[in-house]
Amino acid sequence: IRIGVQRPVVRVGSNWNDKSCLDLAWYMDSNGDMFNGNKIVNETDCEFGTNDKIEVNLGYRRIKFRINGKEVGGVIEQVTGEVQLAVQLFSKGDRVLLEDQVIPDDDEQALENEEERYQEMKKKEEIIEEERKRRWAEDEKEKLRIEEEA
Repeated sequence: IRIGVQRPVVRVGSNWNDKSCLDLAWYMDSNGDMFNGNKIVNETDCEFGTNDKIEVNLGYRRIKFRINGKEVGGVIEQVTGEVQLAVQLFSKGDRVLLEDQVIPDDDEQALENEEERYQEMKKKEEIIEEERKRRWAEDEKEKLRIEEEA
């Protein structure tokens, strides 16, 4: 079994562990290895199998996994583009139960902080622009006053 995310362009039935899925499928296999397409990006000793609960936590451009509530060491970085959760089954009798659950992620807070910093920077730029316009208007008024006096 492989579990992770894939880009919507990956066709149903495609083998993620193929070079054609590089930068299109990011996943962990039941041996605990993490992949980007056919490239191993992280090897762990965290195998999973029957009755194990696997959690996929997709943060900002990265994926973390938990097996039975325990975080698996390492992450998959540089996940790009629109992705969807996906599972690949190989053996007769393989099956999964999908549950929707929100798992807090440090990346969510980092993303919120980044958005706050962006908004603050934008406000500062607006203040600077307003001040520049005010000074320009004052300079224009002063030029007119000088011309009228002359």
